[in-house]
Amino acid sequence: MKKLTVNIIAGCLQVNLTQETMPLETLLTFASRENPKRGYLFVSKVLGKHIPCPPSRMRAVQNALAKQVTLNDPQVLVVGMAETAIALAGGVAHSLSQQNPDVDVIYTQTTRHTLTQPIAFTIDENHSHAPDHIVYQMPAPLNDIAKQTRHVVIVDDEISTGRTLQVLSKKFQEHYPQIEKITWVSIANWLTDAQQQSHRAMLAGLEIEFISLLAGHFSFQQHSEFNPKLPDNIDGGIAKTQARKDTGRMGLRINELSYRMMPPPEKSEPVVIVGHGEFVLQPYLWAEALEKQGMDVLFQSTTRSPIMSGDAIERKIEFSNSNTPSTTQFCYNLPNDRQIIYSYETAEHAALCGLRKKHPGQAVILC
Repeated sequence: MKKLTVNIIAGCLQVNLTQETMPLETLLTFASRENPKRGYLFVSKVLGKHIPCPPSRMRAVQNALAKQVTLNDPQVLVVGMAETAIALAGGVAHSLSQQNPDVDVIYTQTTRHTLTQPIAFTIDENHSHAPDHIVYQMPAPLNDIAKQTRHVVIVDDEISTGRTLQVLSKKFQEHYPQIEKITWVSIANWLTDAQQQSHRAMLAGLEIEFISLLAGHFSFQQHSEFNPKLPDNIDGGIAKTQARKDTGRMGLRINELSYRMMPPPEKSEPVVIVGHGEFVLQPYLWAEALEKQGMDVLFQSTTRSPIMSGDAIERKIEFSNSNTPSTTQFCYNLPNDRQIIYSYETAEHAALCGLRKKHPGQAVILC
């Protein structure tokens, strides 16, 4: 068993690894939240969220996770957790489709956006500053396929207590009672054997499978003087601005995912493509396509999550949020030495986003 002691601003993490398919140092690092509910944060290096990452490295992780998922049915439903795990989940769904060409892979996600579509159910992520998640009813014929699907794959970046995924699994079990198996996929799984068995017991009638690249358990001792408060004007609610329906929020066949393939940037210098909030899957795939053409490309995205400067957060930009302009969002570790391309799902989001005023760059609408 590999043991690590990690000191962060908020306190001390004691990490015990029982599985390390890829080196921990390759996959994640650590930071401190500006959130009184939970002081620590596992910061992934391969999500394209808080740390810029080559798309090929993101794809390698998605492929490695997908290869561990056994598909025995003609269709599978893959679910991504907003907002952090959307590119990861969409990439896993895409990899599953490529590795299993005879399987109909349906992808959907939780979201914090308002759409003109019936809601299937909602859940809360109680440790988050933005706890509310919506799962929308998929339209026909996707919902008809979902009603026949016996296997659901839920993808998140890491599982600490498993409470949110347990609630989500129960909701899917109630909404689609024909489901027989749910696979929890994550980069890191911190559940003990006892915790895993407890989740299986609470989801009686379902086969629950755990797949990850890292596994183990941890403890956290918060410093007595660490007393964080949420920043003013934090974005903690459901977004009201218009959002697109074709990004995965209403479900889609992953091999039918489409977007306008933008031409390569005119300049040949290295670039970083920045997704916006939940709009990360299409920008990531565009970044991946550019990298395959030989460009020096990194990918990352903005976030609602307030994280303290220091530890893994070397640079922090706060900016007015395009979803609710009176609130604040964040961009972390944005490079200074690359051409910046900001990708948005709507022109309204591009116009309202305050990030380009803080750090100028090219805006692209991938619609």
